[in-house]
Amino acid sequence: MTKEYTGKERIEAVFRREKADRLPVVLGLTVHCATQAGYQPNEVRLDPEKAWKTFLLSEETFPTDMPRVPSNPYLPDVLKAGKDTEMKPQKGRIYRLADKENLKTFSYRPPKESRTFSTYLEMAKKSVATLTDRALFAEVGGPFSIAADLRGIQQIIYDTFDDPEYVHEVMKVATKLSLDRALALVETGIYLRIGDPSASCSLISPKIYREFVMSYHQQLLSELRKNTDARIGLHICGNIDPIMEEILSLPIDWFEIDALSSLEKMVSLSQGKIVIRGQIPMETFLDGTREDIQKEVKRCVDIAGSTRAFMLAPGCTVPFNAPMENIQVFLDAACEYGSYKYIDNQ
Repeated sequence: MTKEYTGKERIEAVFRREKADRLPVVLGLTVHCATQAGYQPNEVRLDPEKAWKTFLLSEETFPTDMPRVPSNPYLPDVLKAGKDTEMKPQKGRIYRLADKENLKTFSYRPPKESRTFSTYLEMAKKSVATLTDRALFAEVGGPFSIAADLRGIQQIIYDTFDDPEYVHEVMKVATKLSLDRALALVETGIYLRIGDPSASCSLISPKIYREFVMSYHQQLLSELRKNTDARIGLHICGNIDPIMEEILSLPIDWFEIDALSSLEKMVSLSQGKIVIRGQIPMETFLDGTREDIQKEVKRCVDIAGSTRAFMLAPGCTVPFNAPMENIQVFLDAACEYGSYKYIDNQ
């Protein structure tokens, strides 16, 4: 009799480099099923109860092995939705460290004492308790993305030339904030994703990454390794080809590779050291035909499937306005080409 695998069993099999029935499949949907749940997207972004109902509908409609915990308050679209609901006119974004002197008095509430973040922690606990057969992942911002949110991405890049010591001081604070949030999240039983999109070589040079980001990634991830047994992944958007070897030196369980980077190069360099997750392009979900989506899934599996260290997923994210039919085509193709029956007969 063929064994029936749960989503969590598939995820753990790939981390042990073992075969299940197929490769794990991840979507990471957020507000995508809002309309089907009877809500406007911004209602789902800002109301945890509506987010929860939409999340359950998403996983019923498009079941995946590694769902994303809903109600992350720090996602860019959630922050924008919050600003859009404010009654006062917006005068442009104000960064907390727009004035360098503000770093001297900068502080933040511990995650469990923050009303905003504690709601996310409760959602993580609820998700883990409800979907016991899945590997739930939740995310915190990485150090450079937090630094960019505090200072502004353009300004922090200028600072790397004009005042490098200041950048290091900001990065120390950002790393501590990321660590505190991460440690609070892993207590809920989730799989942890560190999202540091601003660390991409599509935004900064490899030199800036090596001088101002890498050591803080190493510090953050090493501290997490010492303090938790949780599985840890890293997401960086865009092109990371020039810094792949640096990323592979980090103590992570998985890396999420965007469509702008070379999956072939990552597989070749990794040699199964870490699990790779990706790499279906956003535009394929948005505008691709059935054949386009199937071709992309097959391409990824043909490159990385035989390593037993690969999860099929979007390279970055599924666009909010992607057709529901395209999401279903992806899932169907992932089950077909991601099956070990297909992989073993390549």
